[in-house]
Amino acid sequence: MPSRGEVVAVHGLWNRGPELFVLRRNLERALGLPVAQFRYSTMDSGLDEVVEALGEFVAARPGPEVHLVGHSLGGLLVLNALLAGGLPRGRAVLLGAPVNGSAAAAGAARWPFAPRLVGSLLPEALERAPYPAPVDRDVGSIAGDVGVGVGRLVCRFAGPSDGTVAVAETKLPDRPHYRLRATHTGLLFSREAAEAAARFLRSGRFVP
Repeated sequence: MPSRGEVVAVHGLWNRGPELFVLRRNLERALGLPVAQFRYSTMDSGLDEVVEALGEFVAARPGPEVHLVGHSLGGLLVLNALLAGGLPRGRAVLLGAPVNGSAAAAGAARWPFAPRLVGSLLPEALERAPYPAPVDRDVGSIAGDVGVGVGRLVCRFAGPSDGTVAVAETKLPDRPHYRLRATHTGLLFSREAAEAAARFLRSGRFVP
């Protein structure tokens, strides 16, 4: 188990903080480490700007290790920060992050009001998909497969999904992947998801 340092949690699109309360509490209980939160504007910021701010936030944390947990768009920001390099050592877990692109986002983009609805940050992050895995970092992905969510309104998923992101869209090449029964938002409140994330942050594995 990580015995020093802390965890930084990164929220997703349209979120600002309170929705991560349960996840942060469950991670703190499972790991015995403090969990800080990185906040950013999901609608009015550019990708490079937010990734730079996340890197600075992580680098300023006390202790020699900083572990990262990102949900959805937050997972893409975590991955971009890791790929940019220069962060303290530590592991990372991505929750429902569309690292291979997003059929739901592509479907929504056909709507005339889409830019006002999602802003530019998410499209910028998805333009870089599919993402490679960082070569110098343990990174694992968690996916939900309860297909209830807004994504069902704008696309037809080819396989299992959490209602917003397809399971296949969350898989980094040659990296650990964990699938559980949860919706996209439900990943934030799932004790199983938090416990799986904690196991990975401790050992680099989702299973004991």
